[in-house]
Amino acid sequence: AEPNYIQPELDDADASGTEPNYVEVTTGAAEAEPKYVQELASARDSDAEANDAELPVAATSAVAPARASRPVRATGTGDSRRHRAWIVSKLGPAYDNETSKSQQAFAAVIETNVNRVVKSWQALQILQPAVQNPGPDAGDGARNAALSQVGPLRPGLRESLETLSLTELTAAVRELHSHFLQWLRRQDFAIQPNGDIARLPNGEIDMSARTVQYHDRPQDQERTKVEFKSGVLCRGEKSDTPGPVDTGGSVTQFSGPGWEIFVVSPDGEIHMTSHKIGKVHHSSLLAGGDVALGGELMVRNGKIVKMTNKSGHYMPGKVQFQQFLHHLRKDGVGLDFAISGFGVPDGTTAADLATGVNSRGKVKSSKSYHTRKLKAMWDGWEDALGEDALEDALTRLGWKGDAEFGLEDAAGQPIDESIAIKELKRELGRAPRKRREKASPQADPRITWG
Repeated sequence: AEPNYIQPELDDADASGTEPNYVEVTTGAAEAEPKYVQELASARDSDAEANDAELPVAATSAVAPARASRPVRATGTGDSRRHRAWIVSKLGPAYDNETSKSQQAFAAVIETNVNRVVKSWQALQILQPAVQNPGPDAGDGARNAALSQVGPLRPGLRESLETLSLTELTAAVRELHSHFLQWLRRQDFAIQPNGDIARLPNGEIDMSARTVQYHDRPQDQERTKVEFKSGVLCRGEKSDTPGPVDTGGSVTQFSGPGWEIFVVSPDGEIHMTSHKIGKVHHSSLLAGGDVALGGELMVRNGKIVKMTNKSGHYMPGKVQFQQFLHHLRKDGVGLDFAISGFGVPDGTTAADLATGVNSRGKVKSSKSYHTRKLKAMWDGWEDALGEDALEDALTRLGWKGDAEFGLEDAAGQPIDESIAIKELKRELGRAPRKRREKASPQADPRITWG
């Protein structure tokens, strides 16, 4: 099996690694990531297009792609505003009552990273003497012995390291060792460079002192709240470190040092903090409440560098990712950063996802934000009010058609989806968030539409 490091974070222990099926759901600047840490990350971030679950592709009129390709104008000044989410995730049932549960089950996840510290430390003990006292054959022996320790960290890593000189190999292994050591220490584990760590009599890592904390008081949530100010992501005055966000000293289970976990509330508030296994999870930030999005952020001096939608507690998919990015762009926040995660094809940018660009670089009307939103709201109105209410609303507007195949005015001209949403909301009110009936074993029960 792949090493746990390149699988989803601890929060994702129950996740499949693919996007939930939204058709059938129930409702100080830190240094850059080390080169070989980036190589480790490359495998975890590649999602095949075949695994990219999408909403149904609607038949569209000939002019629909041109409408979808029209960029959404940034109407804000780079400051955070309130946005009501139309799709949110509920906390997974596996995490019910997690604040009172033992966290000992997570010991195996920690053990995986302890083993990486041990292996990279042992490799360093082999390499350093050979570099300091080079001999005619000592280098080859040290190289092979060291590679046998660190090579299994992921498929292909050994091949990448084999091309390096002995000095370069030593530097690369030192990077890996530092990365894994910091991963554990920033999670509040007291571990020695050689991998020594407190254990129970049965040999397991001791997790008995760890309890998941929920930020259920307003003052606790104020400390993790962040917002954009003129395009700069800032922590509030009640934070321990007010001012521009920098995640260089933080950590997440999935992506490691240099990242923080974050969630977005149904009203658009952003909360973020460092991840601590068995103590602070995605669910901690809003006390187990619904979220519009959850994931990870790498931020340097207030500027987003990378973002993922990785959260096994909430399992948000690409539609929710797109929703949040759309709201950021409306606020005037630049989308010039990299993204990855559940259902996100490798190489997708934040601007691509917000616009509806597919993995081949083409705009698809069925993937645009407003098309997806209109379909979801149409289903909500139909379930809550009935088909007749929708037909009556279309009659009053002088329109015909539906969200699946497109709406037209009396002259047969297509109606822009953003206009359709606005006018139908005036006629019918907001589409309610409701729990939909589970349609298949693959459906994810944590998503609600509204």
